[in-house]
Amino acid sequence: MRCEVLIVGRSRDKLDAACERLRAFGAPRLHPADVTSEAQVQQLFEESGPVDHLVCTATTRRRDTMTLAQSRLMKRTTFTRLFNTYP
Repeated sequence: MRCEVLIVGRSRDKLDAACERLRAFGAPRLHPADVTSEAQVQQLFEESGPVDHLVCTATTRRRDTMTLAQSRLMKRTTFTRLFNTYP
């Protein structure tokens, strides 16, 4: 079974570093893009073709303990980013 990995991020330096770490498993494709830009996300999906799995690690820079309110905010943010809906 063959898989193809596409790594997306704003920082070309971080993309190159990730590629080096993963090279032993095969060469991932890299695509510089900012996921907060709808135009860049649209272009990404147009150029990448069909997607079987998507892992999104985009986040804000808040660093503190998780509370129920933050859990609800995380759910709302995820639904909004993935489905353009508000749960």
